[in-house]
Amino acid sequence: MTKRSLQAVLVLSMMQLLFLGLNAHAQNSCTYTFQSSNKGKTFTFCVSSSGNIAEMTANGVKHLSTSGVSGYTVEIQSDFGGGCGFDYGFLGTGGWDGLPRVTQPHGPGTLPIIVVNDMVPYHLTETITQTAATNSVQVKMAVSSEVGRGVNPAYVTITRVADFDANNSVNNWLDHSLIRAWAYNQDGVSAMLYPSNYAAASFEQAGVVANPKAGFNFCQIPNAATPYSGDGAIYASTFTVVQPQATKSVTFAYQIF
Repeated sequence: MTKRSLQAVLVLSMMQLLFLGLNAHAQNSCTYTFQSSNKGKTFTFCVSSSGNIAEMTANGVKHLSTSGVSGYTVEIQSDFGGGCGFDYGFLGTGGWDGLPRVTQPHGPGTLPIIVVNDMVPYHLTETITQTAATNSVQVKMAVSSEVGRGVNPAYVTITRVADFDANNSVNNWLDHSLIRAWAYNQDGVSAMLYPSNYAAASFEQAGVVANPKAGFNFCQIPNAATPYSGDGAIYASTFTVVQPQATKSVTFAYQIF
């Protein structure tokens, strides 16, 4: 084998290893799983290694699956950098300065889970908790700025997407109001995604993504006509302004009814 051929093989091998590493990071499998019960009913959910709400099960029936396209986008516009950071499981992740840092301050197997991503000079901190009595999971998303005072603020859009399969059915009816989006079927089972605490937001909206498994622009979420019937996902989005040396947060809720 010539020196040039050997170099080509080495480069190809390194590219394959890099692809495998990125692909492994982009998986949407369960890393942290939590189960609770209330009045004889069970509720289970799991979180991926990078902070996605990857699966939700109520009374043994799965309503959100790791095979779906769930995730989030944080778009930051400012005079000091920023960009579009996102994580959509097996469809990909990008825009962050490095891998997320995940901690469980109260110890393994406990909540909250805290996930930190950097887009220096900005930082995203997710705090994941649950309310077992209402079959719901809350994700507080806080964006902080380390830019010095006296300069222009950052304009931040935060969007979470949930590929709900109500009653473990891939095809659902999907619809939305101004700030809430939901999936439902003929069995009367429904799942909802909405900002449960958005006092810091200046603008909110919700919508539906058609056929998300085919891929879509993570930094410009498409909006399907509703009511939509088929294999789709729902989203909730907020817009806020983050001043220098300050933090703004919005909490999103995932709920099974």
